[in-house]
Amino acid sequence: MASLIPKEFIDDLLARSSIEQIIDSAIHLKRSGKNLTACCPFHDEKTPSFTVSAEKQFYYCFGCGAHGNVISFLVNFYKISFVDAVQRLASTLGLTVPQENQQDSAQRQQSAPLYGVMEQAQAFFHTQLSHPTTNSAALNYLVKRGLTADIIRQFGVGYAPPGWNNLVDHFQSTHVPAKLAEQAGLITHKDDQHHYDRFRDRIMFPIRDQRGRVIAFGGRVVQPDAKPKYLNSPETPIFKKNQTLYGLFEAQQNTSSLQRLLIVEGYLDVIALTQAGIPYSVATLGTSISHTHVELLFRHVNQIIFCFDGDEAGSKAAFRALEASLPIMQDGRQVQFLWLPEGEDPDSLVRKEGTAAFQQRIERAANMADYLFEHLCESIPLNTLEGKAKLAQRAKPLIAQIPKGVFQQLIWQQLANITQLDIAQLQNAMTNISHNSNTSTESYPRTSQQPTKKHSFRSPLLSSHKTTLNLVDSMIRMLLQEPKLAHQVTHVTELHAIQLPNISLLLELIELIHQNPELSTAYLLGHWHNTQQGEQIARLAAQEFILQGTDQTIAFGDALHRLKEIQVQQQLEAELQSTQPDPIKVKQLLTQQISMQTQT
Repeated sequence: MASLIPKEFIDDLLARSSIEQIIDSAIHLKRSGKNLTACCPFHDEKTPSFTVSAEKQFYYCFGCGAHGNVISFLVNFYKISFVDAVQRLASTLGLTVPQENQQDSAQRQQSAPLYGVMEQAQAFFHTQLSHPTTNSAALNYLVKRGLTADIIRQFGVGYAPPGWNNLVDHFQSTHVPAKLAEQAGLITHKDDQHHYDRFRDRIMFPIRDQRGRVIAFGGRVVQPDAKPKYLNSPETPIFKKNQTLYGLFEAQQNTSSLQRLLIVEGYLDVIALTQAGIPYSVATLGTSISHTHVELLFRHVNQIIFCFDGDEAGSKAAFRALEASLPIMQDGRQVQFLWLPEGEDPDSLVRKEGTAAFQQRIERAANMADYLFEHLCESIPLNTLEGKAKLAQRAKPLIAQIPKGVFQQLIWQQLANITQLDIAQLQNAMTNISHNSNTSTESYPRTSQQPTKKHSFRSPLLSSHKTTLNLVDSMIRMLLQEPKLAHQVTHVTELHAIQLPNISLLLELIELIHQNPELSTAYLLGHWHNTQQGEQIARLAAQEFILQGTDQTIAFGDALHRLKEIQVQQQLEAELQSTQPDPIKVKQLLTQQISMQTQT
């Protein structure tokens, strides 16, 4: 949806908007030098750590890491979509949000009728559940599971009767084109083009988006020997599995102030827990929890609890959930893990032991740090030096994925306590691991060379503060404050061969500024919105709040010179390590290296 809005319009919107006025209308800002501060609206705190730069048009919280431009503030504060935020901002300026082009506009118009088709299908399935001749097994099953008529009605549960063309015939009678119903994922066809129902003899669970519109269905078999047990709608123009959680809309409707979310595995688990008075559960749609799912959850609450079966499959699923959560564990966010007795699921357990007992299990859920180290310490003899070293080696790549902040520091402290090693020693030992982990924004081919060390760059700009950025990050930070510095780089393509952490991000930033010389920090945050690069861009942009913003022209030129020196050094090392080094090329590189060093 966001892609339908022209980038030029969003750029103009950001240029015209005052982030100070928009945020001040939501939370009270106080002047602090050239910036503004307040207690962060995204986590509980007593001392203000939320800072707004009116000059750069972005905000950053040093407590929880929340950051972004005026659009992302609207998205996160009011819990609305990107498109709704753009429309809301545009309305304050008296602007109308345009469509990007006729093709995209036609695409949206093509998708719009699908919502009507899905609602019609949901009404058909719900009616079939009350049909006396076809529904007996389905209704008996739901009654046996303890579901009341009210909860069935609230979640819109229905029934797809046996037979190949019940829904096909219904759509024909209401003049719904077969092509449209097929596009919605409700019917399909064989090679002879004969259409038939996708869902047959299944209890139907409508899946809604955050606006309450039916966008898909999940169907559970009635007969115990039928396969597959669950069948979900295929992905369609209005339904993406990794961007959808079953029950999220209902949880928002059932709870006046949603504080936390419990993630379970099945539709019936969500419904049974809601009926039992635990109305804040959601479920994934037959897929493992993903980074996108966790981001979606954290847009609504700061506490999420993963609930899994206590078997081996549940253990594996829990660790996948942990891995998906680590890169977005900003300070103030909380992830917990709840394991159920083997053979039980939330539905069966809450019926067996009651709401109060199940609530107590939720309150006793393990926190992320405890689960992380419990998992990592499995089969490791911690009473030996070798065991402690093995634990540190296992833990460091995972800790490296956590955004820098209080939470990451506490994890380091816990690892230090277990291994009886100094935190600084542990952190220094992970220099290269942190940049080669799965969540790294950098991806360059590995060679037989020794890993390139991080080149620190300390300019007069940084000497007054304890923070020392590595060379590439220093250059990114300076460009975010003064984009015009990018014009010192005349041959960007020559730098692509350099192997340094985040070099790709630096070069992409330079190329972007070359194409659009007047870019603002707010625009750059929007360009990398919802990406790991965006997280890093925001952290570096926030350096404005702690580092003096003096003239950086000379400092950037020095850094660029050092970068070119590294490029020559790496070319020389690669040539010397080749099977047949070229003497002429080696001499040229050595001469170039000496020449550059004399210029320093």
